[in-house]
Amino acid sequence: MVLILAAPSGLVLAFDANGGNIAQIGFMVQAYLWWMFTFLAYHSVRKKLWERHSIWMIRSYAFTLSAITLRAMTYFFDSLALPLHPSEWYIFSAWASWGINILIAEIIIRKGIVNYYLDE
Repeated sequence: MVLILAAPSGLVLAFDANGGNIAQIGFMVQAYLWWMFTFLAYHSVRKKLWERHSIWMIRSYAFTLSAITLRAMTYFFDSLALPLHPSEWYIFSAWASWGINILIAEIIIRKGIVNYYLDE
C-alpha cells in the first residue's frame, strides 16, 4: 500500500504543503525516499535477501514514522516561547522530522541490531 497509495499521495500533497517551497521540497524528498526504500525492501524480499530486506524496512519505517515526529516537533516548537515565527519552525520540522528518524535508523543498522535478531 505504501508503494501504490501512501507515498505517491504524499508526493501529491507535498506540492501544496505549508511552509513554502523549502518545506514542499522537504516533503517531496521524503515521499520519494519513502517510496524508494519501501520498493527496495519489497525487491529484496522477493529475492529472499532477508537481511537486506530488514535493513530497507528499517529505513522505510523511519519515513513512515516521520509524520508522528513532525507532529511532535511542531507541538514542541509551538509550546516554546521562541523568537522565531511558527512557519520557520515548520520548515525546519519538515526536514528534521525524517532527517532525525533516518539518522536513528542508520544508527540501529550500523550497530548491528538487525543482524542480532536475524541470527537467532
